[in-house]
Amino acid sequence: ALCFGIVYLLRGYSKKAAPFYKASLLTRVAATVICLVMMTFNFNTQGAALALVISIIVLLAAKGVIIAYMTFKKDIGKKNTWILFHVLVVLDVGLGVLFLFNRKMMLIHTIVNICARLALDGAVGLSVRGKYKDKESRETK
Repeated sequence: ALCFGIVYLLRGYSKKAAPFYKASLLTRVAATVICLVMMTFNFNTQGAALALVISIIVLLAAKGVIIAYMTFKKDIGKKNTWILFHVLVVLDVGLGVLFLFNRKMMLIHTIVNICARLALDGAVGLSVRGKYKDKESRETK
């Protein structure tokens, strides 16, 4: 996802480079679905740990829906795109906090995971900014 985002950046966020923006989001959808499936089918917990896993699954599902919507919806507009981007960042921060409470994961793995998710969110934010800057320069919506 990050590589596609970088290519999109290097190509100047142009309309010709738009497939790289879509590919970046699509790979995030795929990664989120894989993570969601792993969390859903790979836990043996009860009590508080079960509540933690369920919370993670719910946030991952919400994140997947948002990224899929951003990927496949034709034109959601600048304002709605930014709203969804900010919700995505909040979900990733929330997931990071929940993963910190997951005792099955090593702390360093969790910290790297959180940093990677936020770096990818930053790439999405730069892509959104570039996308709308390019549209404005072409005087389109």
